[in-house]
Amino acid sequence: MGTKLTKVGKYKIQSQLAEGGMGAVLKATHPTLNIDVILKRLTLEASGGFVERFKREARISLHLKHDHIIQVYDHFKEGSSYYLVMEYVDGEDLESVLTRKRYLSNEQAMLIFTEVCRGLLYAHEHGVIHRDIKPANILISHTGQVKIADFGISTFKEGGDDGLTKAGASFGTPSYMSPEQFDDTKSVDNRADIYSMGVLLYELVTGKKPFAGGLSPTNIAAIQKGKYTKPRKINPHITPKLQRVIRKAMHKKKKRRYASLRQIITIFEKQLKRLDDQPTINQAIKEIVFEESDKTLMTRQQGGFSRVIRSAGSGLKIVGLAAVLGLAAFMVYWQGWHQELLSRDSHGRLQVAVNLGDYPKAPDDIFIKVNIYNTINGKADTLVTALQPFRARYDSTSTSWQLISRRIYLPSGPYIIDLALEGHRERTSILLAPRLFQVDSAPTADGQLFTFNMPELEQDPVQLSYDIVNSITGTPVRDARLQFSRGKGWQNWPESQADFIPGRTYRFRAQAAGYENAEVKLLVAAYQSTVHLRIPMIQEAGELEINAEEPGLELLLNNSRYYITGGQNPAYRLIGATGIEPTRLSLAPGTYYLTVKKQRLLQASRQNTVQVVVASGQTLRLEINYDPETETFNLTH
Repeated sequence: MGTKLTKVGKYKIQSQLAEGGMGAVLKATHPTLNIDVILKRLTLEASGGFVERFKREARISLHLKHDHIIQVYDHFKEGSSYYLVMEYVDGEDLESVLTRKRYLSNEQAMLIFTEVCRGLLYAHEHGVIHRDIKPANILISHTGQVKIADFGISTFKEGGDDGLTKAGASFGTPSYMSPEQFDDTKSVDNRADIYSMGVLLYELVTGKKPFAGGLSPTNIAAIQKGKYTKPRKINPHITPKLQRVIRKAMHKKKKRRYASLRQIITIFEKQLKRLDDQPTINQAIKEIVFEESDKTLMTRQQGGFSRVIRSAGSGLKIVGLAAVLGLAAFMVYWQGWHQELLSRDSHGRLQVAVNLGDYPKAPDDIFIKVNIYNTINGKADTLVTALQPFRARYDSTSTSWQLISRRIYLPSGPYIIDLALEGHRERTSILLAPRLFQVDSAPTADGQLFTFNMPELEQDPVQLSYDIVNSITGTPVRDARLQFSRGKGWQNWPESQADFIPGRTYRFRAQAAGYENAEVKLLVAAYQSTVHLRIPMIQEAGELEINAEEPGLELLLNNSRYYITGGQNPAYRLIGATGIEPTRLSLAPGTYYLTVKKQRLLQASRQNTVQVVVASGQTLRLEINYDPETETFNLTH
């Protein structure tokens, strides 16, 4: 890369993540959003085909805005390189996850796979075919978000293929390519991606690729004939329904595959009905992907603990050794290992769990507090311990959540468990057996587990309040009207507030003269009794039409060659110079200063700037007359 870059454009470079012959991948900081971003760099020495594909990736990615697709923020050229600025995902790709875990359970695979389906379905509905779906292009963040990356060889129905893929050519990763993709990549449709998704699902539940032979003639022939080992022969725990989904998605004839990923999403949503909101889904995926790696790391750290102690005499000072031994002693005490080793005849192991069932609240948001009291003559005596903290544990076999405490050791005998759970209170008496007795019985070999069930939630009416404001100024929008829908038509609010009950998803729509309609989708959880909506509305764009007799005049808006478009999807656009046709700018309503210059004019006169006021839904026409003899402008509107 030569001299180390510290800044590219407006982006401050943090580090270089990768480098190749034609470019590099950099980690940087966005100057205004103050977030980490990725800069994908392509040098101008790259071949024309690579440059055009790089530009196409930027155009396609900027067109897609979805929670399960890597967001692209910017695309620009600086010096001898092109740059693509995209979202930074702090996590790992699905290929690395499979390398570490080998394969996933049915429920784990369906959960992650369905998230990928949602992002890819959005791309298909917007005319984009990915053409390179594989585990390496699926990223999972440490918060459990699933994102599709790398649209470098995608096609876009509105932009076509730009002639970059010749008829009869093939692009993609062989193990994941559909049979028709080997014959002609250019003409494939969404069913090629559906085939790749079938291969992805096969690999998720078996840990193996159905076709792993690369571009060998034998492998290509097997793909085109649809000859592969059935997944249940590799993993007999795969359900017949899941195998049928794989078989249909991977059918060698595209007409026999699913017509849309929505069909697969519908099948799997019925299997995963407990996970019906995004925070719960993200938490479950976080548990699936990263909990085991965290445990592995802890095991490695504990495994290396004795090595630290052995080397302490030569590498550490006495103070350092004392600190290590003190930490070890604390861990032994905290975990109760000394009781397990020394007091098995007098102490028992205890753990408390709560089955959440269909409780709609995210596990981490649930209030729980457990106190344990010892008893004399059946009466609570003194507080022994407050049993904290509790952690959320996802049981993939029952697709439900559980809150579970750490294990503790107490002298065997009678106790009272006092449980406070949300608005529920429960007390129960227990008799704790010593470890010598516990280990002789299979149900208590790992300690006595006392399980409580979350009570059913009583649904109360939900009270809604709302503010409808201007998205720029934050001031209330006058005469705004709010409507809501449960999926069948729109109803005015608040006349129908009696129909607003918890446990359902609603759509709200704000309408006002001079503004774009604003819609909000909201899941009202069963435990919620009040909801407040703040709905920002964007004013309808106005248009500034600039007519000039002289072509080639430079135009600046608010002293910039760029302007921000009005309407629902604002974007930066280059104004450009005047031409034969009028220059039309779509702008948010407001006051602007338009400056007109001629390149050879060293000093602009005071007459070359005019203040214009753009109104919502209206076109303001501006005439520019240039006198070459006096080099002055006359701007009228």
